[in-house]
Amino acid sequence: MLLIPAIAYITLRSPAVQTYLAGKAAEYLSRELDAKITVGGVNITSSLNIVLEKVEILDKENAHLLSTQRIILDIYRISIPHRFLAINKILFDQASLSMVMYEGKDEHNFQFLVDYFAREETNDTLRLPAWDVIVRSFEFREASLSYANHNQESLVQGFDRNNFSIGNLNIDVVDIFFEKDTLQADLVSFSFDESRGFQLTAARGELFLSPGSAHLQNFEAVTNQSQLLLNFVMEYDGYHAFQNFTEDVGFTLDVKPSFIELYEIGYFIEDYYGLEGKVDLVGSFSGKINNMRGNNIRITYGTLTEFTGNFNFVGLPDIEETFVNFSVERLVTHKADLESFRLPNSFSAPYLNLPAELNKLGITTFSGNFTGFMHDFVAFGQFNSRLGQVNTDIAILAEDNFKEISYSGNIATKNFNLKQILDNHEEFGSVSLSSYIEGSGYNLDNLDVAITGEIQSIDFRGYDYRKLQVDGNFTNRRFNGNILIDDPNLFLDFGGIVDFGEQTPLLNFTAQIENANLSILNIYQRDTLYHSIVSTTIHVNGSGSNIG
Repeated sequence: MLLIPAIAYITLRSPAVQTYLAGKAAEYLSRELDAKITVGGVNITSSLNIVLEKVEILDKENAHLLSTQRIILDIYRISIPHRFLAINKILFDQASLSMVMYEGKDEHNFQFLVDYFAREETNDTLRLPAWDVIVRSFEFREASLSYANHNQESLVQGFDRNNFSIGNLNIDVVDIFFEKDTLQADLVSFSFDESRGFQLTAARGELFLSPGSAHLQNFEAVTNQSQLLLNFVMEYDGYHAFQNFTEDVGFTLDVKPSFIELYEIGYFIEDYYGLEGKVDLVGSFSGKINNMRGNNIRITYGTLTEFTGNFNFVGLPDIEETFVNFSVERLVTHKADLESFRLPNSFSAPYLNLPAELNKLGITTFSGNFTGFMHDFVAFGQFNSRLGQVNTDIAILAEDNFKEISYSGNIATKNFNLKQILDNHEEFGSVSLSSYIEGSGYNLDNLDVAITGEIQSIDFRGYDYRKLQVDGNFTNRRFNGNILIDDPNLFLDFGGIVDFGEQTPLLNFTAQIENANLSILNIYQRDTLYHSIVSTTIHVNGSGSNIG
């Protein structure tokens, strides 16, 4: 009896027998799959592993579908009477998969394989029952795959989802466990090179897949320029939900400290192609693509830019039509960082072209809320910069890549450096005010703004004026309105126009002045012992020296 296994082994090691078995294997698989399949050879190793050499499957058009130099089956249990096969590992060495949607067809060339493995068991009593096969692990080594949809045009830029190829594909999956319709496995390694330059250098994690959810736990991925550490859960009502991923697939994404090159996001999402910039990221994201929430988010970019807070996006992937609500715990940035951010090609300009006047702000911090669209939003909160503090509840509309800006709402400043805003005008210092403004522009030459409110204090010629009321319009260096000052050293009721827009100033106003202490106001110094106090009513209508 001991000779039987030895004789069987020697017989199976015979080249003639292995050639015969290869033919029979190809014949069986061809019949089962109704496709042309060839097997170059079958080898039984000394450890009783089965090796299939040079396996190739053709599609229904007799074109290459799947091939591999060898398939190694590490079998640890087999029962022919019970039609049971337990495989410790399947290794696909140098496998090649060609997926094609032929012109005029509505199914891929591999659909017949999907149909075969998805078929339900029949009641045909003449048909032998299917084998019960368990696979504990599998590996693809130096594999490749390609995809071509001949019914769609190739994309010129970024990842071409209609025509792509992947090489140097390596996958190692272990601890595979099936229970009914649920799969669990550990992804030990995953890497590939995409034909247009994208590389997944390494990836690993724990997988869970069912008809209602998918989990990717303790996932780590390294690409050309990014490194991600995360836990990811998707929830859906059947696999058909992926046909409308943005609306029908919910997700929860917990990102551990990671860094991302935004170009790689734009590479795969056409609307964001051209986006560039490296960001460091940590936080939790949830919802659906078209209604996404972010909690406890921290993002850093450039030399100083940092965002900490929460957000809600409604409307993605169309970024121009996406409604955003940022709850900002802390935002730090400056003009150079913002202008270095490369925008997607779908934008009218590759970079933001912000007003030069923003350089005067230096490093700026903000806490509060941004609500609205990218070019039409409300800013509610507190800004702090080297010029001082500004509190806003203001709507902002930006057009032509922020070259044209209009705004309306409430604004309050505290010790804001007016001298810097007015191009180092030596006579002005800081200003604290509370007012409602409505207008457009951002410098003296294009400013067109209506202002109503109170100026608590303003420094002019070294004197700090108190209790000013303003109601008027400022347009292209021209003020038209009313100013009321009720300061201990000056009462002024001004109404009219002061226009410094021309080389020769234009003046048309009436001003009632009471108890103006010109000495304390640093307007006129007669001597050091006496104050110059003036009360009068002035009517002015003219320009330059022609004042009447």
